[in-house]
Amino acid sequence: MIGLTDSEEVSYSLDAALTPRDRLTLYSFVSLTEIDSTMIGSELFGEPDWRARQRDSIRGAGAGLEWQKLLSQDFDAGLDYSYSDGRGDIRVHTASAAPGFPDLKNRMHGVRLYGRYRVSEQLSLRLEYWYERYRSEDFFIDDVEVDTLSNLLTMGQESPDYAVNVLMGSVRYQFRR
Repeated sequence: MIGLTDSEEVSYSLDAALTPRDRLTLYSFVSLTEIDSTMIGSELFGEPDWRARQRDSIRGAGAGLEWQKLLSQDFDAGLDYSYSDGRGDIRVHTASAAPGFPDLKNRMHGVRLYGRYRVSEQLSLRLEYWYERYRSEDFFIDDVEVDTLSNLLTMGQESPDYAVNVLMGSVRYQFRR
């Protein structure tokens, strides 16, 4: 038998919210996910001759606040921050002394700021700014150019590494009967 032979995932999370004032809500969370997998394979398409174990760990956290009726009875605002950090460790056991793999890594930071203004009971306007920074390292694709591997033409893809700024506006109208 070859392929994935065993996998176990365990997740923990803790959420908290606090309303210290009538119109102010504070909230936060932390989370941890651990994934442990075992695979068996064959280099010669026969009996299994290698075994691999992959351990992934993903940690996340975030916090935010929402303030209703901040500057006037008709204005609400909020701010969110979130963070995630993932690591992957792969260990392969073979008869040969093959070098190990580097760790897989990714990290994300995100900030969101928004304001909502109620023009009337039915009409509201919302403006939101969102920033996200994401970086990852994946040895499966990093530095593997189109012609790096003999007899294989790849796409030359790289791990995602970006920063994005988004400004959004919306109008909401609620019909009444």
